[in-house]
Order: sequence, then C-alpha cells, then structure tokens
Amino acid sequence: MKPEVAIVGVVLILVGVGLCVFGYQKTQPTATDSAMGVLEQLSGESLDDFKTDKTTGYAAMAGGVALFLIGIGTVLASRSRGSGVQE
Repeated sequence: MKPEVAIVGVVLILVGVGLCVFGYQKTQPTATDSAMGVLEQLSGESLDDFKTDKTTGYAAMAGGVALFLIGIGTVLASRSRGSGVQE
C-alpha cells in the first residue's frame, strides 16, 4: 500500500462526505420557504421568484458523490499496487 495515495483517497472521501452534507442542508426548506407557501395559499398567486434556489445544493451533492467515489477508487487502487518496497 502506498501511504501517500491512500491519504489522498481518504481526504477525497472526507471532502466528498462534507460536500454531500452541505448540499443536503442547502436543499432543505427554510423558514422563508414555509412562509411563502402560506402566502401562496392565502393569495392564490405564485411566489416562485422569492423561493430559495436549490441548484447549489444539488450540485454540491453531485460533486460530493463524485469525490467520494473517486476517493474510494483511489484507496482501493493504492492497496492493489503493492507495498512499494523494492527488494
């Protein structure tokens, strides 16, 4: 196992998980979204211009999943390359 490559893989996994958590939090409804829902029901008008955009959250989650998978692949590849010790 090459420790440098394994460390890079672990860092990618951690950053990927962090991005997924960040993205998930960005996709959850806020208090403003809840208030807009009530106002839409009362007025009958669409207030889509004032709702929170969730594109950033979905992009962060997609990037997090990609980094997580790359990190897993890097860790597994570092294990299969041998110990790196030459005899």
